[in-house]
Amino acid sequence: MRSLALLLLTAAPAFAEGPLTVEQFSEHVTGRTIWFSENGHLAGGEEYLPNKQVRWVNSAGECMTGYYDQLDDMICFHYDQKPNEPQCWTIFIEPEGLRHVFLNDPNMAVQLEIPDVDDPLLCLGPEVGV
Repeated sequence: MRSLALLLLTAAPAFAEGPLTVEQFSEHVTGRTIWFSENGHLAGGEEYLPNKQVRWVNSAGECMTGYYDQLDDMICFHYDQKPNEPQCWTIFIEPEGLRHVFLNDPNMAVQLEIPDVDDPLLCLGPEVGV
């Protein structure tokens, strides 16, 4: 009986009890493209590249590139197009996927991972030339 309980505990997926560290987050997202919703609507998607590099596209198709790092218990995204405006979140992994709580917004916006979406990012601007 004891070994069955131990097996069940070790076989269960590990979910963070608190915010993810940058190492945990990077391990979970690198090589993936993840789409997010906010208040039931598409917020955008982010492609997580090696070396903590990212490419974000919002719901209007506008892309930004940058990187992420850790500040206290937050993951902060620094986009080339907004160099003085880091976007800082506390990020949790839950059974349904990632949950991001935006700390730059007094209303504490929350973005949720949209599961089972494999669509690539499609940038319509502002970096798209003529």
